[in-house]
Amino acid sequence: MHDVVNEFGGPVGCAKFLGVAPATVRNWMRLNPRGFLKYAPEIGRKVEPSRLCFAVVQHETEMRG
Repeated sequence: MHDVVNEFGGPVGCAKFLGVAPATVRNWMRLNPRGFLKYAPEIGRKVEPSRLCFAVVQHETEMRG
């Protein structure tokens, strides 16, 4: 997820772009990566949608350990 978020300049830049609080983006990164999918159309303006989906699945897999 970090590479996708870094496309926006980090969690604060991503939050500003999506119109959410920076804490929300950090929560998605730490606990609930699927939260990013709600904003897939907006994120898709900067990041290839398939890349976003892959990052979410990969992050969830890593979280499960």
